[in-house]
This record gives sequence, C-alpha cells and structure tokens, in this order.
Amino acid sequence: MAMRAIAMLACVAGCAGSPSRSERWFAERGRHSPTWLTCTRMGATLRDACGTDAACASQVTQGLTRPCYAARYHDDANHSTPNDKVKPEQLSPCFWNDAPKHPSTSAEYAQQTCTTIVDTKLQPACVAELREVIDGICAEGSVDLTGAGP
Repeated sequence: MAMRAIAMLACVAGCAGSPSRSERWFAERGRHSPTWLTCTRMGATLRDACGTDAACASQVTQGLTRPCYAARYHDDANHSTPNDKVKPEQLSPCFWNDAPKHPSTSAEYAQQTCTTIVDTKLQPACVAELREVIDGICAEGSVDLTGAGP
C-alpha cells in the first residue's frame, strides 16, 4: 500500500513540469546501472505493490521507471563511438528485437526476460512493465529511449 502511494505521489509531483525528486532518483539509478534490467526490476516491484490498480501501475512506468530507462539509454548513447558494439540490454528495452536469438514477439521477449531477472511472484508485474515500455513507449518512437522520433 505504501509503495502505491509513493508511485502515485511521485507522478503527481513531477508529471506536469520539471522532474520531481523521484524522477531524478530513478534517472540516477538508470545512469549508474550497467543495463536497463535494473529499471525493469524496480518497475516490477512497484507495479506489484499497485495490486490491481491499473492507473497506479501505468504511473509507475510513465512517471518513475521511464526516467530510469531514459537515463540508461542517454548514458550509453553519449559514451559510445560509432564503432562500439553496444548490447541491446545496455540501451533500452526498445531494442529487444536486436538481441541475439530474440523471440518473435515482444510478449514472448518480456516473458523470457522476466523469468530470468525477477522472482516468480514478480513475473506478471515485470511482464506488464516491459510490455508497457516496448509496446507503448517504444512504439510511440520515444526519442528518450530510442534516439529516433516517430
């Protein structure tokens, strides 16, 4: 219950203008993580705390973990050279179909990824987190996670 309140308040405080303290905190976690999987784990934990509240779960991704993914992408994109071989898991979930031996759908990719990064209890929330990022945010052509516009 407390996690749900934190997630909702963080978005209310930061969704309308400059980044909130929570958004900055999540961005800092992304910036210092070797992969975006850290962002997904945090998102799964917070989404799980939302229970069946779909609005809360969406706010977790849109208002909290998105800055984490964006900072992870920004950090790698700004520190790489044209000849660097950057792994898709270092950039953002938007590059899921560039991963070696990736499944044919984003749903399968989310399921496969979540079975390896979180406990069984958090897997549904983890899959929902990745699906919202890949099928929602990434599909929009989000420049903060892909470097390209729509």
